[in-house]
Amino acid sequence: MGACMSNMELCMSPLDKKLAKEEISIFVERNEIIEKVLHEEKIKNKRIVKVLLLGAPESGKSTLFKQMK
Repeated sequence: MGACMSNMELCMSPLDKKLAKEEISIFVERNEIIEKVLHEEKIKNKRIVKVLLLGAPESGKSTLFKQMK
């Protein structure tokens, strides 16, 4: 029992080991998908420019914003 506590793999049946490897491959696949989506969003967000228009009312902020579109 002491060996089971220190190294869980020694206590696993071949079926359990196979299932564990399948679960790991599923997690790796999911991680790759998430990493790809995050990378694509990072690239897309680099193209976004945010501007804060400050000024008094009726100073042309809306007009400037419309012209920038």
